[in-house]
Amino acid sequence: MLVALENSAGIPVQDIWLDMKDAHNQNIHITGYPTEKNPDMLERIIEASSNPGDLVLDCYAGSGTTLASAASLGRRWIGVDRSDEAIKTMLRRFEVGTERMGDFVNTPSNTHTLPLFTTSNTDFTLFVEKK
Repeated sequence: MLVALENSAGIPVQDIWLDMKDAHNQNIHITGYPTEKNPDMLERIIEASSNPGDLVLDCYAGSGTTLASAASLGRRWIGVDRSDEAIKTMLRRFEVGTERMGDFVNTPSNTHTLPLFTTSNTDFTLFVEKK
């Protein structure tokens, strides 16, 4: 069923999301990877464009934020990156999690992990390009 925009209920989603900020400019859990994206933004995109159980592909996986967001929403994922630093960052994220950016003096630090190495139904393969 096709619903014309002018006949739909509610306010349409805009192409400028003012409620989303850069991952490095807010108090969220991050890996510190330079191009890391806001996980809430990625979850919004993944929820709008896939269903639970679907496969999410990130060909420039960087810090693994898309993969972690996909997993938290019940999606399967494939992450690809050529950078050694990106692979190290992703593996570290999966093993020990992310750390909260912000006030570490007054607030205890805790980490968020993706249970890659503790899940029995995980198929994880690391491919390395020979140089």
